[in-house]
Amino acid sequence: TYEENKKLKTRLSEYAAIQSELTDVRAENDRLREIVDKKDDLRAFDPVQATVIARNPDQWEEKIIIDKGSVHGIEVNMAVITASGLIGKVIIVTKSTATIELLTTENRNFRVSAVIPGKDPAFGLIEGFDQTRGELIMKRIDSSFEVEVGEQVISSGLGGIFPKGLPI
Repeated sequence: TYEENKKLKTRLSEYAAIQSELTDVRAENDRLREIVDKKDDLRAFDPVQATVIARNPDQWEEKIIIDKGSVHGIEVNMAVITASGLIGKVIIVTKSTATIELLTTENRNFRVSAVIPGKDPAFGLIEGFDQTRGELIMKRIDSSFEVEVGEQVISSGLGGIFPKGLPI
């Protein structure tokens, strides 16, 4: 417990530093947007809280249904996230529910433009799910890029559907 507490306190101080840096970056970003007169941004979204109300056992890795629909502002192709990050996108909307296609789907046409950020970012596509390993598959990465275990993968915003910066 002592060691875990020590680690958590270290992470908390790191979090405070990151929050401070994020505030500076956001302010700088706003100034730069004013300079280039850029108004639209995929990251400008208001999250809608929803609850999973159904999940078909035959399509457990494929789809879920949530308790929010068009009357709540839900639209087709909206990104769906949890506290852990991106999990899918809206594919069907009714007045009071929406069907979400999960990243773990076997649909070969479901792709997410992604990036491993860093000094030299690596762009690629999330294309599929390895069920035996329980891992998403990122393809079309430059073969010279060295990917290390634990590196974060985020949405790149290049596909036009998913906002930039969502953890995957």
